Amino acid sequence: MMVLLLLLQSAAAQPQWPKNIEPINPPELFPMAKDENLRGPVRQVVEETRDGENEQAHWTVQRELTYDRRGTMIKLSQLSQSVPACRKSFYECVYHYDASHRPIIEEEFRDGSPESTITYKYSPTGDLLSISASYGSIKTFEYDNGHHLRKSYEAYDSGEKTERGSWRWSRTADGFEQFCHYAKLFSSGDFGGSVQIDETRRYGVAGGLLVSHFSRYGGKQVEDFVYYPNGTLRSRTLTDTESGSKIVEDSSPDARTVTMTSYEADGKAWMMKVERYDQYGNVVSRNGYNEDGSRDWEMLYEYKYDRHGNWTLQMGTDRSWINGEGFVDDLPAISRTITYFHSGAKPSGR
Repeated sequence: MMVLLLLLQSAAAQPQWPKNIEPINPPELFPMAKDENLRGPVRQVVEETRDGENEQAHWTVQRELTYDRRGTMIKLSQLSQSVPACRKSFYECVYHYDASHRPIIEEEFRDGSPESTITYKYSPTGDLLSISASYGSIKTFEYDNGHHLRKSYEAYDSGEKTERGSWRWSRTADGFEQFCHYAKLFSSGDFGGSVQIDETRRYGVAGGLLVSHFSRYGGKQVEDFVYYPNGTLRSRTLTDTESGSKIVEDSSPDARTVTMTSYEADGKAWMMKVERYDQYGNVVSRNGYNEDGSRDWEMLYEYKYDRHGNWTLQMGTDRSWINGEGFVDDLPAISRTITYFHSGAKPSGR
């Protein structure tokens, strides 16, 4: 993501927080073509995943993703069916935007019938004020004078609203922006009551890149981030401050190799996983290792690409080792037909 260089403000001035620091207002609520690692002016992707031995015994999942010229999704549909069980389900989600390209309505359908509608409302200055769902939930938001999120609330069935989170923005002595978040979550599931999450995020002045993230949820964890000069991630370290153990992810300068290593409190280390990517950013191999360094599992991927660098066919194999004996399975093949906004262009794909 392109990062903007911050202009330093005097201590007496109102801080102007960069828009790329979370939470963005209005937030990027809806999926984008870049989320699927799609390149070029993609208009539509029809994707089919199939697994099974033959026509008499198999299952398929077909997804249809439709985007506007900005690369924002306007419709998602998914059809799942299996043979011979004859089970079939169809899901569709349609997104609507206003003249400023802000999301305003999200409609969900299940097997042809309306399931839910979510509505987004904004202030005249562009702040997201509320998210209302047809099943009775409404979330509301408050902002400071700089239009950054200060508090969030949630209510059900027009009942009393409950505070869900509060945010505070400040400048620290060492030149980092600091974002504090305290949230109250209520669950009727496993937790059965309230769950508290405390977070502190620190950002670098030059570029607004996240450099550390502290969270307290049960235990205490700290994430530290280091970047290459061009702004791409070099390493991410997750430390459990109570046990002293940590996990480190290291990325190569070209971002094509990512290594995950576990470090125990006593200094013992073992490489857990290695991922490798091709020039288009798609994973070509994932390898998992045991503590003694032996191979545990491996997943390999192959692709066919169109002229834009988007894959139209993905195939793969899954390998595992148990007591030295290897096992191999084919991964479900995925095919895609991609249509672009180019005038007169023909679809690429299967």
